Amino acid sequence: MNRREEIQIIDLLGQRDQQLRIVARCEDSIRNILGGYAYPFPAPPDLPSRRPRKPSGKKQQAATPEIPRLGWLRKLEPPQENAYRLTYQTRDNTEPQTVFHTDYNLLANLAELELQGAVEILRLETGLLQDDETWTPRQVLLDRQNLTLQDV
Repeated sequence: MNRREEIQIIDLLGQRDQQLRIVARCEDSIRNILGGYAYPFPAPPDLPSRRPRKPSGKKQQAATPEIPRLGWLRKLEPPQENAYRLTYQTRDNTEPQTVFHTDYNLLANLAELELQGAVEILRLETGLLQDDETWTPRQVLLDRQNLTLQDV
């Protein structure tokens, strides 16, 4: 599988997650219409989007590290940029992984997962990914490996 195919798969998985959120809201609406009756829906898969989220408030923001929640994330600026290069580490994996993404919303969701402790984003940069898998970096948005936050 080449990098383009990997990016397409990751983007589709992000779309799948968004659609599953819509399904969950529809099921909740049906239950409300039925007065709380437990309609026999099949159990949803265990996805990060289905897990309870931490309440957002001043206390949580004060406890958040010096890097703003999503202040470091921005949309790509074509034609100079067509992808993000993300280096992250999951709670279960000790080795950092590097992947390419094109979907801003998927990265925003990943940043929310980071707040839940499921993943740690180590580095995020923008750039140009060619068909031959050549990567030309443009801007480092976040670099926790060197404990710096680049201006956007």
